[in-house]
Amino acid sequence: INAEYMGTLSECLFFFAMTGSEAGSNVTFSDYNDSDIDWHTDQDVPTAAVVAERLLQARRRVKGRISRKADQVKELARREPVVRFCDKIGFLMGVLGLTISEFVFIARPDSFWIWYCLVVPPLLAIRFYLYRKIKFQYFLYDFCYFAQVVTLACLLVPGMERLWRVQYVISHGPLLTAVLTYRNSFVFHSLDKITCLYMHAFPALVSYTIRWPTEGAVSWMCIGSATCSMTAADIFGWPVAAYLVWQMLYIFKTECLDKVIISNDGAIVTSVRWMSKHKSNGLTLAVRRFCRHIGVFAPTENFDPETWKTKIIFWVTQLVYTFVTFTPTFIFFHFRTANSLGLALVFVIAVWNGANFYIDVFSQRYSLKFVKNEPGKFAPIQTASEDLLPISTPLITGLAALADASSHRNEL
Repeated sequence: INAEYMGTLSECLFFFAMTGSEAGSNVTFSDYNDSDIDWHTDQDVPTAAVVAERLLQARRRVKGRISRKADQVKELARREPVVRFCDKIGFLMGVLGLTISEFVFIARPDSFWIWYCLVVPPLLAIRFYLYRKIKFQYFLYDFCYFAQVVTLACLLVPGMERLWRVQYVISHGPLLTAVLTYRNSFVFHSLDKITCLYMHAFPALVSYTIRWPTEGAVSWMCIGSATCSMTAADIFGWPVAAYLVWQMLYIFKTECLDKVIISNDGAIVTSVRWMSKHKSNGLTLAVRRFCRHIGVFAPTENFDPETWKTKIIFWVTQLVYTFVTFTPTFIFFHFRTANSLGLALVFVIAVWNGANFYIDVFSQRYSLKFVKNEPGKFAPIQTASEDLLPISTPLITGLAALADASSHRNEL
């Protein structure tokens, strides 16, 4: 027992030394000598109880050291120079990402799907980590992410013509429309805004390059078809069925499997909770007004995200919205010019939304992000911003700011 204990202690002290090094404070083994712990017993070989107590003391010391280091890192991350440097790096990466995406899309359209596979999965992984920390993880079950799964399935298992048509309708319907409806924008320094835009626009770009291949190539969507066309059944049949499958799975997840977890934790944010409580949202106000008009709601009744009435209203409205956005995909599929103009329009509007954010919002807010607490130390103001928007189905996406981006950097 003594030999095993001493080996474990040596590892603990080595960890102390490795994690304790910093400018102006070099921690060595001598900082943790025998005087720190009561090593003396009446026996030459410690008993199991003594060993356990000593290991517990060492563990507490390690945990305390790590906790202090974490606090120091958080404090450093809140300093104005660090925040500004991170924003500059974020802006650089955002611009480079857009530049590479444009180059691949224009010069190497047949390879754009590879770029999609390289970019989107890491963004999904980062978003999962960040959203889980702030209890937004149930946004990740929304239709937008289902569409990413469908797109990746088409790319990894090529030759499924019917699935490709479903992907085309979904990506050019509710996903692409979401860029316009919910004001996705090119805010290059914001990872969350860029992720929102990529999630909504990239699947449409992938399906565009597949639908309109380079000269001499055959579209994956038209393999085995006499004519490359899309019927009403292709638009409102399988895509609607895919949507209903996702909706049933979502309801089963949130209302059956995780119902107790969600009900017992009011801090967890779901799509219905967010939209119900976001009273300034135009769509929420319109739906509530309509429900009061037809008598579903009382004249003064509001949405309650915990009731079945509110949930059913949102699910039905979401289905209607998705069904309507499927309609223009017929034109996009049959006319390349219309498809190209549609994507160009979305790109211009996203750039315009980014310009509005930088000129009207960011220019005034950024200098106010820092409150001087101590000389050389600044703490970001905890105000609402648009730096963190939940990705969701077009109806249930976040339309307003959720949290200040700096607060999430501090969590990291």
